[in-house]
Amino acid sequence: MKKLLLITIIFLNLGLAFANPLTRCIKKYNIDSERAYIMSYTAIKNLNYTILEIQSESGYILFSAGNREYLLEVSSVGNESYIKVTPADSDLSNITIPENVLKTLDSEILKVK
Repeated sequence: MKKLLLITIIFLNLGLAFANPLTRCIKKYNIDSERAYIMSYTAIKNLNYTILEIQSESGYILFSAGNREYLLEVSSVGNESYIKVTPADSDLSNITIPENVLKTLDSEILKVK
């Protein structure tokens, strides 16, 4: 009975992770934050999105795609970087643009390695 309960809890937690769209807007990379920031900028430019504001000190890029604005944030923990791309209005009903940015960023990082 305990095994069944444990397995059920694990599957529920996995299901909640996939159900929460914010988890698909954050990704961890094994590069320093400066490189992550520059490569994020490159990914946004390669997708032909319009960059509205850049704050390298704070580690964010504000850009627009379509009729919406998005915020890309870079944070670091040691030599690892976390990149979060979210709509500026916090409406996570459609996260296609953030997913495209992270996929393009993945390919940019693979080119460099």
